[in-house]
Amino acid sequence: MVEKRFTGVLVLDWKTGDMRLIKKVPFLPEASEISVKVDIVLEISEHKPIEAKLEGRIEVPEHKVKKMVVERLEGK
Repeated sequence: MVEKRFTGVLVLDWKTGDMRLIKKVPFLPEASEISVKVDIVLEISEHKPIEAKLEGRIEVPEHKVKKMVVERLEGK
């Protein structure tokens, strides 16, 4: 069995619907972007084909969105 670890940041832009995955952190997100830390460990059998599905839900409270926008506008 082979084990591989993938880490980075999933950047979701709630305004445009765009998303990207970056490996390097820190970075300065735009006001409409939400960053989600990603740490995935894959355990791979060397003889079986693999099909995986990743699902999730992230809810950001309104006060946190306001805080992110204010911080971005202030240049923090």
